[in-house]
Amino acid sequence: MARAELFDDLVAFGGELGFVGVERVEGSVTLRRVERWLRFSEDGPGGDVIVDFTGRDPNADHRLYREPALDDRWIWVRRRRGKEDRVPLFDQGLELLLVHALELDAPEDEPAAPPPAPARSEAPAPTEPSDGPAPVKRSL
Repeated sequence: MARAELFDDLVAFGGELGFVGVERVEGSVTLRRVERWLRFSEDGPGGDVIVDFTGRDPNADHRLYREPALDDRWIWVRRRRGKEDRVPLFDQGLELLLVHALELDAPEDEPAAPPPAPARSEAPAPTEPSDGPAPVKRSL
């Protein structure tokens, strides 16, 4: 049930992007862009998901599982050369997968929006009266 909902969410997400093709066949969802792809496939009856993509390191294992300690949130885990990285899928994991697998621009690569213009006040700011330039302090 949770895996089917995940696949529904991935299909909806891909559709909202607009520039990513989405294909859903029984047991998997594939997101495509140009000649690159990112596939989420059922991994047996247990509910886990296999993650595969163009250019994946053949020595790495990518999977999604639900973490009970995090209210059953989906976690992307990458196992490679005895090391394991875990990232919540809908916090940062999906973004990282899309950037790497489909060669999308990372959000940090997008140009920053210009800073807002300073607010203008109707009246000029009050100034302190001055008796000429301030004295210069010199140290000896």
